[in-house]
Formats: sequence, structure tokens, C-alpha cells
Amino acid sequence: MGAAVIGSNVFGDNESNVDTAGGAPAAIQETDSDTENPSSTTAAGNASVSKCSVDPTLTPMKVTSAGGSLEVTMSVAASCADGDVLSASRTRVSLSQGGSDVASAIFDLSSSPLYVPAKDNKQSTVTRVFKFPIGSYWRVPESLKTSGYIVDTEQAGQQGSQSGQFTAETTPINAVAAAAPEYADADRASADGLRAIANADKPVIIRDVGERWVPQLSSKRPGLVADGITWNNSETLRDHLELRGRFPQAKLMWSAEWNVFSYDNFWVTIAGIQFSNPAAANQWCTDNRFSRDNCLAKLVSETHPVEGSTVTR
Repeated sequence: MGAAVIGSNVFGDNESNVDTAGGAPAAIQETDSDTENPSSTTAAGNASVSKCSVDPTLTPMKVTSAGGSLEVTMSVAASCADGDVLSASRTRVSLSQGGSDVASAIFDLSSSPLYVPAKDNKQSTVTRVFKFPIGSYWRVPESLKTSGYIVDTEQAGQQGSQSGQFTAETTPINAVAAAAPEYADADRASADGLRAIANADKPVIIRDVGERWVPQLSSKRPGLVADGITWNNSETLRDHLELRGRFPQAKLMWSAEWNVFSYDNFWVTIAGIQFSNPAAANQWCTDNRFSRDNCLAKLVSETHPVEGSTVTR
């Protein structure tokens, strides 16, 4: 079956909360409770819906992160009065903002179709969380603006049910595979993502851990060979997002912007937890079971010289 475009949507009115800490706008502050019950409104009762020939509208309401995944809460509205059913085995959902890729993944809706209510239903839209795993997104909420997203979707593969009963389902929808970014190749999208994350993190780093000791967890640059990997931007972003998933306070630095690094072309991940001395920072590394080569004490500073800014275990 050929691919059929479900539709694209630009929104600017449904703004999420802004994280004012550190001065960088974010799609929303991260909380575990945000995705537990994204749809608290219940329909007046079950209603029969069937496949619509006109594209539905998908509108992001919130963008959060949890456990390494990017979670996008979408409001889905049918274009047909009688509702809609999305049931393709390869439903691509792609998000972008300002011409930059945010996330793109494939969702299998064939066994658990997404039933969209009729326009005259008490609940005229359905709200579901789409979860993008590491490898299918290039930005974190802290690096995003609160509006101006573009959502592009496409259905391909086998079709599941074409009709059914709408209920206010709230189970998150997990991606089954990453999809290619729309505006650039994966390595370019990753480079743009790294730059955006470091830009958003910098004021927070200055405020929270400036002139303090922190655990440094990773330092990578394109072409570096380490841990059996030839590092590129995609691998470096994956590495950072995995650490950020494990340690939510983790932050990203570009070495050229800080005086304490010998080289100016490394992406550096720090734990984002401050200590008054290097021994305490190194103890954190030990407590969290990092090897000697993968965690050390680093002084965060824009003015301190390189000498004396690093203490290994």
C-alpha cells in the first residue's frame, strides 16, 4: 500500500509552561505526573467512528522528557464529522521547529488503533502521549520554544481496523523505530541538537555550578576513537541523552566556551551537581559506579586556567 499523508499542523497558541530557571525557554517543566493521565475528560459514552478520507489534525500540547524518552502530548482532532481511525502499521510522526528537526519516529497503530471521536461527541478530541526513544529525537524540552511546532505525519504499511468504538484511552504510544529527520541528515540534525542543548544549558550551568566542582561524565568530539566507537555527532548526542536520562541534572558544555578545557572542540557532559572540593565530586563518581576513565572532578569556570581544574581518581 502506498503512503498517504495524514497531514501537517503548525500551532502557536497552545503554549506550554516556560522554565524560567536559567533564562532558557522550555516546552514544559519535566514531571513524572504529566504523562500519567494526559486526558482527564471522559466522553459521554462510546461512539462508533470510522476511517476518514480527510487528514486529522495533530496538535502538540506538551513536550517533556522522562527516562531518556521525549514525550509529546498530542491533541488529535478528526476532520470528518463522524470521527476517524488511525491504524497503519508504519505511522510516521515528525516534529520540527523553526526549520530544525526535533523528533521523528515510526508508530505501529495496527493492533491498537487510535480512535478519534466525532465532532459532536462531548469529548471532540483525543489526547495521547507519543514517546520517542533516544535515536529518534534531537532536542530536549529545555532547548525548545513553547510554540511554532510543525507536525508532519504519514501512514504506510498494513492497515488495521477501519472502524470501532471511541473511548478516552490514555495509554502512551511507544515508537517502534526511528525515522529519518526531515530537514537534514541524522548527523547534521544531531550537531544542531547538541548546539541547541548547550546553548540552553549554559546559563543554568553558570547559575547552578559556576566556580564549583562537578563530576565530568563524558567528553567527545567527531573523529575521536574511544570505547570501541569512532565518535560522530549522532553518537555523541546519544551518549549525552543516555546520561541525561540517568541523571536529570546533567548538562552539556561546548569546551570552546569555557576556560578550563585544553581543547576547543569537545562536547562535555557534566552531572550538574556541585561540590565544594574535587574529592567529593570524585566520590560521587565512585558511588555511581563510573570507571576511572569515565568520570572525574572538574572545576566549572569561564575564567580559571586549565591548570588545577581537573582531578582524577
